[in-house]
Amino acid sequence: MPNGMLRLIVSKVGAASSTDYCNTVLTCKSLNFSLDDPLIAKTLNIAPLVERPHLVNRYEKTMESLLAANNLDAHYVKAKRDHKEAKYLYGVLHMALGMIEKGKKILTKLTEDEGLDSVEMSWENI
Repeated sequence: MPNGMLRLIVSKVGAASSTDYCNTVLTCKSLNFSLDDPLIAKTLNIAPLVERPHLVNRYEKTMESLLAANNLDAHYVKAKRDHKEAKYLYGVLHMALGMIEKGKKILTKLTEDEGLDSVEMSWENI
């Protein structure tokens, strides 16, 4: 079968399920099209990773490939991640307005999700 046809098939499998894409790539060398291939990267369904993006192996490289291919889910993950400064500021504002417990809850969740270093970096950025 021509390589172009195999690429199309693998891209359709990836669009349906990222798990099926991984299984397909692992089971057959001739179907081993990586995320460096723009057709695969653009259509890959990463919906399971939208909530917990760091579950993916080689997160940075994977996200670079997906963003370069203009994968919509990858752009959503990146945008969601970039809002940590806004979440931090939102928590601090709650505390400044006297809603201490609500502000603490927001900052605690942000610290649990992003890590203390990331929250401290948010303070420096703001």
